[in-house]
Amino acid sequence: MNVKRIVTMGVLLAAFTTGLFANGQNEAPVTKAQEGTIENPITLRFLTWETNTTLDYYNEVIAGYEKTHPGIKIKIEKVESGKADDATKKMDLLMLAGDDLDIVQCTGNIYASHAKQGLFYPLDSVFPTENGKTYEDIFNVDTKIDGHYYGVPNGVLPSIMFFNKDALDKAGLSIPTADWTWDGFREYNKKLTYGEGNNKVYGSFMPTWSDPVHSYIAMNETKKDNPLFYDENTPCLGDETLKNWLQFRYTLENVDKTQVPYYEVKSMNLSYKDYFMTGKCNILPVFGPWIFGVVSDHTNFPHDFKVAVSPLPAWKDGPKGWTRAGVETLAVSKTAAHPKEAAKFILYMAQNTSGSCTKIRGVKNLNSDDIVRILTHGNTKDFDVESIKNTFKNIFYNITLTIPEQEPEILRLFYEEQEKYLVGGETIEECQANMVNRAQIIMED
Repeated sequence: MNVKRIVTMGVLLAAFTTGLFANGQNEAPVTKAQEGTIENPITLRFLTWETNTTLDYYNEVIAGYEKTHPGIKIKIEKVESGKADDATKKMDLLMLAGDDLDIVQCTGNIYASHAKQGLFYPLDSVFPTENGKTYEDIFNVDTKIDGHYYGVPNGVLPSIMFFNKDALDKAGLSIPTADWTWDGFREYNKKLTYGEGNNKVYGSFMPTWSDPVHSYIAMNETKKDNPLFYDENTPCLGDETLKNWLQFRYTLENVDKTQVPYYEVKSMNLSYKDYFMTGKCNILPVFGPWIFGVVSDHTNFPHDFKVAVSPLPAWKDGPKGWTRAGVETLAVSKTAAHPKEAAKFILYMAQNTSGSCTKIRGVKNLNSDDIVRILTHGNTKDFDVESIKNTFKNIFYNITLTIPEQEPEILRLFYEEQEKYLVGGETIEECQANMVNRAQIIMED
């Protein structure tokens, strides 16, 4: 964890606990007038990093809210860099100064760390809503921390599967649905792999990112929260599911030979975009929505096939429809001048999917046409539209809220050991034993 971040969080926490903002963690802070009027409206200050089209969308949402709430005005305060990190720094400084900032937009890890330190206002006052709905009735992203909701999902970045639809049709394969499994994926891979040497076409391609999600994705699908930790003090690198998944990936690449081998991807710096868009592989498993933009980019990636999508396959007997997701949240600062009004506005905004919405909302029963428009930016000719609609039905976004201080070190050692195993440098037993032993040293240090 960044040392400056630790210091900032420590100072903020001290300020709250020593009385600068003292009011009890779950009580509203001393506020200005709680009710605005047309003659004397209250102003909610909203800090964001958004720019361009997303900022224009925010202004549209705000205008609509102010029209139906004439006693409320909302003032956007943005960081000029357009970077989330800079917005976080500004938020921390304003809160430390006791500034009456009301609404903040933050990434998932910042939301989790700040909420656990009591730096956000709990949203208990807006649930159930005026029409009797609970948080769980509205959202399919669980942001609860220590028994309270301190934020609502503003946008999610889910991991899904991308397919060369023409290749599926040629092989006589249907587009998978939410009830498929990784065993089924293995069979698809076999049928989508053909040719030899430089002319070989692989079923799938998994990259070698520094966050090696493709080497632990089964953990995301069988347990909530952080895939590499049981809790803040206990890594789960010895878990049997993790071992079985690594063996599964190894089998795809080195036994079935239906997935581009790890050693080739790493040593030759192969591009998943090039492989998929030139037809050298037919599936991109566990990728985010940015692939829609890649597919639509005919200038850099000319192609004549359509792309279909599906939910992630379930691991063994795991739950169907779970998907790893990144999330950004809207929260109310503990120093807010108008916390109750701010809470009502972020609840409204998190459910808005008006015509120019640029984010996948974390709400249940999201209109399928809205999803298609947001993901394809209106360019549907390159995609199987029905597969997009079907993918986002009954989906549950599994996000990470537990972020131990040692996570970067644990992630790094996991990367090193899984790489040794996947290229044949150690057995799975040696790999897992090394991970467990190295993790124990880190956690005890």
